Amino acid sequence: YLKPYWPYFLSAVGVSLEQLSPIDEFQEYTVDLNLTDAEPLGLQYDMDSFDVSAVFPTGAIARWNSKAADFAKVSLHDYLVEIDGVRDSVAFHELLRKRPLMQLVFQRPRVVKPESSAAAASNDIIANLRR
Repeated sequence: YLKPYWPYFLSAVGVSLEQLSPIDEFQEYTVDLNLTDAEPLGLQYDMDSFDVSAVFPTGAIARWNSKAADFAKVSLHDYLVEIDGVRDSVAFHELLRKRPLMQLVFQRPRVVKPESSAAAASNDIIANLRR
């Protein structure tokens, strides 16, 4: 119900609505594991949402992170969305136990980098309005 008023809130801090990225945008990246043995994944995640809650210093994910570009490193709060071409989270628990495990796809919420403190304040306002 507050959406029509966002331009007024934003204008108070000198930012237009067009300058803000939508909060629900995601960056997707692929992790090529080629995991064929009993090496542990090295990842802790929420069993329902598949939100990454920990990346351990050893295991297949740590090995991947050591050589991956920064944007493709598995991080806290990334979401597992695909395993070996399957995007059915109901099947994920079974698929994560099987080998070979070749490819995982994760999504990461895009971070809006404000250009000014006014933009940062407007992002906080928008986040609070959407709750």
